[in-house]
Amino acid sequence: MAIVRPGVVLMALLLGACNPPAAPEESAAPRPANHAFQLTCEAFAELDGAALAQRFGGENISEEIDHVEGEPYPITVVFANDAARRIALTWRDTATRMGVMSVSISGGASDWSGPAGLRLGQSLAQVEAINSGPFLVAGFGWDYGGWTRGWEGGVLERQSCEVIAGFTPQPDVRTEAIGDTLFASNTQAMRDAEPRVYELTLRFGDRA
Repeated sequence: MAIVRPGVVLMALLLGACNPPAAPEESAAPRPANHAFQLTCEAFAELDGAALAQRFGGENISEEIDHVEGEPYPITVVFANDAARRIALTWRDTATRMGVMSVSISGGASDWSGPAGLRLGQSLAQVEAINSGPFLVAGFGWDYGGWTRGWEGGVLERQSCEVIAGFTPQPDVRTEAIGDTLFASNTQAMRDAEPRVYELTLRFGDRA
């Protein structure tokens, strides 16, 4: 079954899906007090720029320009120099930092844990256990390869915002899970790729 290419909004949310970002340098920025590093819908749904600065400290917040398919768009980054704590946000109104559109983490590991215990580095089987069932993933080897495209009624579909995980296959493995096609996570072709979660995005607003 072919998948429909995501629109401009989803493209902005994927934050460089083809090429996971290099890990920034570590820093000694202090941890915000009384914060559990939970990347959940409830924790970020009502944030604005002022609340973000109050929660994490204004000195830990910076602005960057990211690109998807050559198109620039602004993102707000928290803990830009700390790979384990780095998060990136997009806004519906970037000038005023109002209305969170998405929040993402990426890389091999993170201090953040997502909805229901979803984390970077997890395998297909681990995410299936969290979701209480298999889910759909786009085939690898193209712009949106490895991105989840439906949780098939599982736990991660029943969150109050849209949960999108990006998987990357292990190096030098052979798999037939290639191209602009959907694969169930429990198919042999997808298992053969031995993929791990390398990016997690929460998307707020109307679901695609």
